[in-house]
Amino acid sequence: MALDIDESGGGAGEAGTARLHRRAYLWGPVLSPSGPSVMTSLEASGAGLVSSAWALNELGQIVGHARDAAWKHRPVLWAGGQAHDLGTLGGPEGFALDINDHGVIVGAADSRSWGHMRPFVVADGAMLALPTP
Repeated sequence: MALDIDESGGGAGEAGTARLHRRAYLWGPVLSPSGPSVMTSLEASGAGLVSSAWALNELGQIVGHARDAAWKHRPVLWAGGQAHDLGTLGGPEGFALDINDHGVIVGAADSRSWGHMRPFVVADGAMLALPTP
């Protein structure tokens, strides 16, 4: 399933695996600007059996989520060929949902026990909770 596309026609999303799990993928010119479109699985932190790439920017940074070894969804930034767990707001789970061309990330994460999601922004490496009405 395609979830985002950049201006050069590259995309990010998820696809099923032989084990019936979802895996984050990146494809198209973003990987090979002068060659054929290719589809590449993005390595994920933790267990990595379930992951999804939700958005990408023109700098080649991708955000989404991956399940960790405890099977909790963790917000992830893929950059420079590495997956980086972005953390949460104090609870067990979160999701990175979008990233702009300045590397600013937005998403939602638990602020305490499961089910207390709050919006967040990550700028300059720091996650901050956004105010809610």
